[in-house]
Amino acid sequence: MPFIHAIAYLILVTVAIPFGAVHIWVWSFYTLLIFAAFVVCLDTASPDSRVRPGKTFYLSLGPFFAAAFFLCLPLPPTLINYLSPFRFQVLSQAADLLGEPVRWHPLSYRPLDSFAWLIFLLSLVLFFMVLKVHFSKRGHLIRTVGLIFILAALESVYGIIQALVPNLPVLWATHITAYLGDARGTWVNRNHFAGFIAMVLPLCLGLTLSQVLWRGKSKWREFITSDRVHRHILLLVGLVLMALALLFSKSRAGITAALVGLGVFLSVQRSGIRGLWPAIWVTMGLLGLLVVFYGSRMGFDPIIARFVDLSPQMSRLDFWQDSLAIIAQHPLGIGPMALPSVFKIYDVSAQLVDRTVYQLHNDILQILVDTGWIGFTSLLGGFLYFMQDSFRRLRRMDVDRNPRGFFLASGALSGICALAFHSFFDFNLQIPANCFYFVTLMAIARHCTSHRWLDESPPKSRRRKRRASSGAV
Repeated sequence: MPFIHAIAYLILVTVAIPFGAVHIWVWSFYTLLIFAAFVVCLDTASPDSRVRPGKTFYLSLGPFFAAAFFLCLPLPPTLINYLSPFRFQVLSQAADLLGEPVRWHPLSYRPLDSFAWLIFLLSLVLFFMVLKVHFSKRGHLIRTVGLIFILAALESVYGIIQALVPNLPVLWATHITAYLGDARGTWVNRNHFAGFIAMVLPLCLGLTLSQVLWRGKSKWREFITSDRVHRHILLLVGLVLMALALLFSKSRAGITAALVGLGVFLSVQRSGIRGLWPAIWVTMGLLGLLVVFYGSRMGFDPIIARFVDLSPQMSRLDFWQDSLAIIAQHPLGIGPMALPSVFKIYDVSAQLVDRTVYQLHNDILQILVDTGWIGFTSLLGGFLYFMQDSFRRLRRMDVDRNPRGFFLASGALSGICALAFHSFFDFNLQIPANCFYFVTLMAIARHCTSHRWLDESPPKSRRRKRRASSGAV
């Protein structure tokens, strides 16, 4: 078990540092770590930890992985012609140029790259199961959320410095001149950094609110004179840093996604608590005032100019429009990571001559292009079921009995909604680091809504209660 906890903490703390783990050797290393941790889980985990896949895996992820794996298998020419006539036409033309007959080929245009990415996606499923074991030990959930909070705060500080010092590169990548003057943290692309902050911001807000439980006027004096006020102020400073870094990333979709996530968070609080507690109003009010104050000192003009910039240029709509023809001629998909080999054939709107398109800037659409209708329908259906079931469980939680679990689950689900919204306009789910944190939020939401935490009081107070009850008997 210590090995499992160490692997979980190592991944969450370090995966964002090497440029969001976008290089193949980086995410391959983390994939091997996860497989090793999963093997240890199978050998040491208790039966009640539920390491084995559940119904959701077999009904949604099972067909998805089966469809994606099928694209990597060599098939006879007759079957290729039946399943994908366009793919067979391409293979026939290539065979004619070489003067050879059409041989067995996979449906994927890049079978090795597709298989490698498929292994990485499988490691994300295993990482979810490892986190379930990791959270089964009391205290590891709070430590994990705390580490994510610290990491997001440090990334935000680095991003703010990048916004104040326009010539500051991302780590040692001095040759990359894109997005200079924007907050990027250790991500090269400001949109991926904004996606990370928008995703974890509601979770960090939930952690902050879980430290203060104000209900009624009698609690105000107790809060002001307690040690929790200092902790709450420190967490509030971290939230301000995250919000400022998000704004000065100048990512329009990222900022909008954060607002969507915070909107979901507030709506969940109102429906679950039946009226927002004073702590929520005070925290949100202070957060907004501090962001406006410090943001105005740094200057909001570049952010406003970014939102009002409507100059004609190549947009994401061009990629989306051209991808419709790919979907029509490849109903089973072209294979993950195969878009660079296919898009140039269908490039009509963008007309890119000296540029290779690796993503469609829409993760939802790219899943459909990569894995076809079978993979897309199964994966999207499983995700929607997970979210619906998690929100249903959240509404049934007793907030008074389990306030910490309620706030953390609300923040995790709101962060998932934020990144899901952002995925309509970018490719955050193609960035391995963001995938890891996305899965982490799913594991946090599932854990908090699946366990009944009986008492949130400190261990000493619980011992006193037990002693008092035993003495009374």
